[in-house]
Amino acid sequence: MASEGKSILLFVLVGSASFVFRPTTSGDCSSDRCYLFAKKIIECAELELTVVPDFCPETTPNLTVYEEIDLSKNKLKRIGSSVFRQVQVSSIKVWDNDRKTNLTIHPKAFRGLENVLRNVSFRNSSIPELPSGLFRNLLKLRHIFMKDDRIRVLQKGVFRGARQVELVNLEDNLLQVLDDYVFGGLVKLKELRLSKNRIFMVHSNAFSSLRDLRDLDLSRNKIRDLQPKTFYSLKNLRVLDLSHNAIAALFPLMFRGLQNLEDLVLSHNPIILVARDTFSTMFNLKRLELQKCKLTYLKPGVFNGLKSLRHLLLHHNQIRSLPNELFSGLGYLKRVQLEFNELTTLNACAFDDVDDVEEILMTGNPVHCDCLMAWSSRPDTARVYGKCQTPLTSKGQNITQQIKYDVCTNMDYSVDCSQQGVYSFASNDVMKYKNYFRYFN
Repeated sequence: MASEGKSILLFVLVGSASFVFRPTTSGDCSSDRCYLFAKKIIECAELELTVVPDFCPETTPNLTVYEEIDLSKNKLKRIGSSVFRQVQVSSIKVWDNDRKTNLTIHPKAFRGLENVLRNVSFRNSSIPELPSGLFRNLLKLRHIFMKDDRIRVLQKGVFRGARQVELVNLEDNLLQVLDDYVFGGLVKLKELRLSKNRIFMVHSNAFSSLRDLRDLDLSRNKIRDLQPKTFYSLKNLRVLDLSHNAIAALFPLMFRGLQNLEDLVLSHNPIILVARDTFSTMFNLKRLELQKCKLTYLKPGVFNGLKSLRHLLLHHNQIRSLPNELFSGLGYLKRVQLEFNELTTLNACAFDDVDDVEEILMTGNPVHCDCLMAWSSRPDTARVYGKCQTPLTSKGQNITQQIKYDVCTNMDYSVDCSQQGVYSFASNDVMKYKNYFRYFN
């Protein structure tokens, strides 16, 4: 055993964990309470820490780049400036910090990690604000994961200099407003997740710098309206999720610039109005979700431009009829979901000029199986799934398997698809959205 007064080399084994440290002559190093797993992960979890420990040079040589520092399940109150200056680490993890204590992060907290830090992960903590410059000059940073941290404010400039970040996850926080250029600096961002916040306002230039963005999730917020050209800069966006918001009407300017979008999710919104040409610039859209809204009618032309659309979801609405040529021009349309609406018949002219539809789902509609529905039983048409509700003699039977359709072949039951139907708005909807009618011209 070494003599008293001299540094002591201690080696501790805890299962697969070990930690080697050398107390300094000037006093104990606070990181002595942490463990080193497999010489890669510095484990500082569940130690009742209120501050980030000092990682002394003797403890963590600068030549070593550790995979992770885990500071989870502590009572951290503050992460100060340059607290990681003596340790090189590629990932910092703080999960389940005591939520009774607000955690303040200094704008220069990650200084010294510019060339090594790749992942920042905070979860289930209480961090009211992310300060400007927090991720500045972190040249290797790829992922920012800050979920369920009660974040209320993103200071403008918080992501400035984070030029290599590909994923930002801010789900389940308390954000209300996305200011102009708030994501400025994330020039290589691919995925942005903002679901389960309280966002009600998105300014026109909030996403203006995200030219490489592929996936944007804004679901489960409180968005009622979108500013013109909100998504105009997102030329490479592939997936946009706006489900579970408070959007009541859709207009063309909302989606300008999304010519490469492939999947648009608008379900679970109180949408009662969709303007003509709303989706006209979405040439590459393959899937459109409008289920569980409050649609009662669809005006001809609402799906103009959707040349690549394959799957259209309109189920669980209140649609009463389909106008002629509603799906005209949708040459690649394969599947239309119309379940649980209020359709008593299926207008053959709605599918005029659409040859490749394979499935039309009609379950849950009050379908009246008469000669106007006989076209659905032809072998050369789309497969229609659903049950007859009337007349009584056909109730509960499959729409396409009505024997009585045979008599329709001797009758003139054809529909003249050259005659466009006239559809009007409910008076209360006109008054509510009269300022937007100019988009229907």
